[in-house]
Amino acid sequence: MLPRLMRMLPDLAPLIAYCTFIVIQSHLPSPVELPEVSHVDKLLHAGAYGVMAVLFYRTYLAGWPQAGRRALVWASVASAALFGLSDEIHQFFVPERTADPLDFLADTPAAPFWERPPISACSTPAGGREDHPLGRAAD
Repeated sequence: MLPRLMRMLPDLAPLIAYCTFIVIQSHLPSPVELPEVSHVDKLLHAGAYGVMAVLFYRTYLAGWPQAGRRALVWASVASAALFGLSDEIHQFFVPERTADPLDFLADTPAAPFWERPPISACSTPAGGREDHPLGRAAD
């Protein structure tokens, strides 16, 4: 168990930091005023939780390199979605914030999108391999 945790640590630390940032941001009474573009907040949610799904993927891949890519993608998407659900529930109890079911839907990254991750920033996790789409081989 400890060797697995040590493999995951370089990727787990950014995930924890990012999740902490999201919780702090959602605990603030009011977000920054957004431009008058229809559903721009949903795009921000999708982007933020898409980044979170990539961070979950990198962490899971470090801990379970033998797992198949599809299983890791689904686990990552589910983890980001559950975090988004907990965040919306949290916002329900924060003054001047609201829990919006549409925000939760925007928090849930689309699984087909992650079949071919286009983000080059996630190409090589710590200690990763260049020949895997996200940096490590998922046998």
